[in-house]
Amino acid sequence: MNGTRSWPRRRSRAGTPAGPAPASVARLGDEELAAWAQENLAATAGWCSRGLDELAAQGEAQAAFVGAVRELHPDTRRPDVALVAAAWRALPRAVAREITVAFPAVVGPLNGIPFAARVRATSLLAAVELAGLEERARVEGRRGAGENRNALTRLGGRLRALFEPHAVRERRRNLSLMLPGFRYAVRDAHPRVRLLQASTLGRGRFVALDGEITGHTRSVAVLVPGTFTDGGSLANGLQRVAGIDGHEEAPATAVGIYWAGGDFPRELLENGDPEFAERMRGPLAAFDAALDLELREAGAGEARETYVGHSFGAAAIGSAEALDYGLTADAVVYVGAPGAGFGISSPVDTVNPDAARYALVAKGDLTPVAGHLLFARAMGAAPLEAMGVRRLSTGFLDHASRSARLHNHDDYLRPGSTSALNIRAVVLGKRVLPWLGGVDSDEELAAKIDKADVGW
Repeated sequence: MNGTRSWPRRRSRAGTPAGPAPASVARLGDEELAAWAQENLAATAGWCSRGLDELAAQGEAQAAFVGAVRELHPDTRRPDVALVAAAWRALPRAVAREITVAFPAVVGPLNGIPFAARVRATSLLAAVELAGLEERARVEGRRGAGENRNALTRLGGRLRALFEPHAVRERRRNLSLMLPGFRYAVRDAHPRVRLLQASTLGRGRFVALDGEITGHTRSVAVLVPGTFTDGGSLANGLQRVAGIDGHEEAPATAVGIYWAGGDFPRELLENGDPEFAERMRGPLAAFDAALDLELREAGAGEARETYVGHSFGAAAIGSAEALDYGLTADAVVYVGAPGAGFGISSPVDTVNPDAARYALVAKGDLTPVAGHLLFARAMGAAPLEAMGVRRLSTGFLDHASRSARLHNHDDYLRPGSTSALNIRAVVLGKRVLPWLGGVDSDEELAAKIDKADVGW
């Protein structure tokens, strides 16, 4: 594995030597460790700066682990995930526990290492990344402070901004997108949210668990969001996951995952570039291999895996399902999706020809049809026409009161909506509400839903 690309090096901001992690820190619980990292940023940053070479120098077992993983790419190659897992299992338990906190930039991103260890490492990485982003924001603020003195200096500042290099403008924009996500991840997320990835690559990347995989886990829902997703989308994405994964209904058996571990299209026209789906499918398929391994190791190998793709996210999932990439799923839900995946024309083009497939397309949402007409080459077959789907009702934004018809492309995953509850039913293996036709009025639709009530 190319350590520089996969595990970026960081310098301690306080110049603290990256010494071995104290045994007392390695024994802290997850919440205690996350709090400790925020209170001891200099030491944490030192540990986060270390890579494979420093790890190999720690001892014989560590050197053997580095030798086994150095040339692997478990971030993009599915077969390498099992090799990483085998190398990790070969480590003495005490060594693995210390490596987790002493070398978080190695452990955190590595598909194949148990999720529990990656969560601990990522909590350290996220704290350091947040501190770095906030320092950058303070510097940018100081640079612009003089421009607020009067109208003339403000105008001068705006004119200078027009002629800034594109890279400078992009860096500032990315900072503004990532900072809210990292603040939420480190300070505001629900205690049951566990980070598997927190990266400042691109415009920010996150992978997060809603719940914990154990031997009792019976269902896992993986949400892959759509166009415009960036680091600042984390809070909204996790809210959407919580509305479909069933964890609140079945906390001991249902787990949700928010997967935004790649670069999403930044504007609508970029959906026509197949490079986005092509770049996404390797990381997504590799993550799925890590998820499959985690479920098996936990004794939950028979848990139902449902992949839910909103808009472009559905094309990303389908691209990762391709025969050469191998993402496995028991069910796939296409949510307002223009395409089933790059190079995918039917289920036989995937490793999951027998998977249950569902689609939600609201009356009034023109994005799936228009998107397919414009971007079919990049996004693949239209799910309603080619993937053998069962179409589900999208109903109302407030299913309980049968009010506010769902029309908008961004509303399918709103918690409490008919659409979100239907997806949750798929995830939990319960009765779904089928498409009830394009009825003309809210009253007629409500009456049909009442008649077909599935008892949600």
